[in-house]
Amino acid sequence: MIPIRDDAPNYISPYVTYLLIGFNVLIFIFELLLPPDTRNIFIMHFGILPARLPAAFHVGGNVSLAGAFVPLLSSMFLHASWLHLIFNMWALWIFGDNVEDYLGHFRYLAFYLGSGLIAAGVHILFNWNSPVPSVGASGAIAGVMGAYFLLYPAARVLTLVPFFFVFFTWLPAWVVLGYWFVVQFISGAATSIAYSHQTTGGIAFWAHVGGFVGGLSYTAFNAEYIFPIRCDLRGAVFYDAGQVATHKSDLDLSRLQTDYGFGARFHTPFATILRIDVARSREGTSLVFSTSPVF
Repeated sequence: MIPIRDDAPNYISPYVTYLLIGFNVLIFIFELLLPPDTRNIFIMHFGILPARLPAAFHVGGNVSLAGAFVPLLSSMFLHASWLHLIFNMWALWIFGDNVEDYLGHFRYLAFYLGSGLIAAGVHILFNWNSPVPSVGASGAIAGVMGAYFLLYPAARVLTLVPFFFVFFTWLPAWVVLGYWFVVQFISGAATSIAYSHQTTGGIAFWAHVGGFVGGLSYTAFNAEYIFPIRCDLRGAVFYDAGQVATHKSDLDLSRLQTDYGFGARFHTPFATILRIDVARSREGTSLVFSTSPVF
């Protein structure tokens, strides 16, 4: 499944997401301008080389600590091909703006870099002593996807599904991202079972798994919403951003979705409403509030 776009609105301009995308594109253009031999040396120097880490701690080793640890950060801004870059930046474009909206600019940047470092660490752990360099922002972006999975599970994602024939459909974010994570985990397990001392590159599945779990774990321990509350629309009283009571007869669901939809924050006397989902069933229409208690 290939995500095309989501329907979760954001309420701030995602400047950090724009900056990250622009920086990754510029670095890749710089890579393309290098002669092939120089580009390979550049990738070897600034990409993650798992074998370099144990060598840095080996007595008499020829790898410095800076040479071992700087690539953990620099590798997440390098890419191997246009296709590699486009897929990564497309995922960051879809999911990054809402996570940045939730975390705020500075915390989002720290979260992105931290997810990338966790992904790099997991990749090294599962590929100890590998001489193959690894590059790409996918580990950090996997962390963003993990946060999105927890924060916006009911957001809809327009998805290209190649199943016998190609078609587009709207799917809940938890389905799209959950399916992606399961595929990465199974693929990582399969490559570990079949692992031999390979000398060619491939997809860093365990980096994806590590980034996703790292992003999801951080969000789970730091998210402000705690539990969902289902409220029947009949006779209910709602509060808008100005804490003004609104009865059912005055409630415009389409405006509520647009103005206060996924990721919205506003307050009632009893809780901070972080997300509202409209649930429809045979019993009628209700709102599901994801909330953080004020006490």
